[in-house]
Amino acid sequence: MDIKSTSAAPAASDSCTLSAEELLSRARRAKAASAVKRGVAASAVMLAGAQGLHCASDESASATSNVDEVTVPNVPKPGADNNGQVQGQRRPDMVSYKGDFWTEDSNCNTRAGCMDLDFIMKVFVQRVDNANLDKKRVGVMFRVPSWQAGRSEMALGQYFATNGNTEEWHVRIRLHPWMDSPQALLFDAWYEDGLGNTYYDDNEGEFHVATKGSYGIIRQMWCCEAEANDIHVNGQGVSGQIGLILSDLAYNKDVELIWTTDHWVHTNTFGMGGAATDDWQWVRDSYSGYEVWHMALDIPATNPTAFEYAAVYKHGVVNGAKTYEFWDNNGGNNYVVTP
Repeated sequence: MDIKSTSAAPAASDSCTLSAEELLSRARRAKAASAVKRGVAASAVMLAGAQGLHCASDESASATSNVDEVTVPNVPKPGADNNGQVQGQRRPDMVSYKGDFWTEDSNCNTRAGCMDLDFIMKVFVQRVDNANLDKKRVGVMFRVPSWQAGRSEMALGQYFATNGNTEEWHVRIRLHPWMDSPQALLFDAWYEDGLGNTYYDDNEGEFHVATKGSYGIIRQMWCCEAEANDIHVNGQGVSGQIGLILSDLAYNKDVELIWTTDHWVHTNTFGMGGAATDDWQWVRDSYSGYEVWHMALDIPATNPTAFEYAAVYKHGVVNGAKTYEFWDNNGGNNYVVTP
């Protein structure tokens, strides 16, 4: 039942490290030397972070000339409102993220293993005629859920392929261990078409999500807190409690417990609500952008042989947004508690 969002991907090129000033100017002035025959601009991949910026290849870095100031695209940022000055158009028909990405370990060595994690997003845009290739850019604005409100960073994409009038671009985001809880991303995709227009796809204001695994989004609380799991099965039914740690992706969310006491002959669902028992309750904020949720159990059943369950967390549940589901189901085996 685990959600799968990854797809096969070409091998990534080695990255080089440049100073922030040098790469900012190169990213802005990147010429389309390697992709001019396709009629699109090849941009340097940029990650604005505390440790500087990275480029995709020496070729893209050397394809620049003059020094220009780089400005962040004036599109909505996850967790902020762009100081109330939102420009551009929400146009998923012009730029879209369809849920396809893959991850790669990076910054690897024999002593410490791999220190960083790269997310590579597929972003699709509609090609326009007579575009100024120097001003054509595709990228994502992203944030890690644990970052303070308003903080976000930008990554620029590289052209990959064309299918009819649709171009596929790949956007690489490098996450470092010092970024709190760097296993998940909230982001929007944006497109400057080279004709002065800016378009974005922010999943109807809910933003898209990518994660290497559901564990970084939802997991059981097994130990050391008052809400930790303590489930009992006896001849009268199921009692006790379940605790969850959830990444706070957005205020609007849906959390469900899927369970059975007869080996899935009958499937039951508990949701969120105000009941004292058999409903998920928000308890408190936890560390690094996580929340604690709790459910008190009181399930009558006659001599149940087991209580089997899984939990699911749904993001993007309002405004007609694409819904992302993240399961905690014991690796696909579901959790089982016996008398």
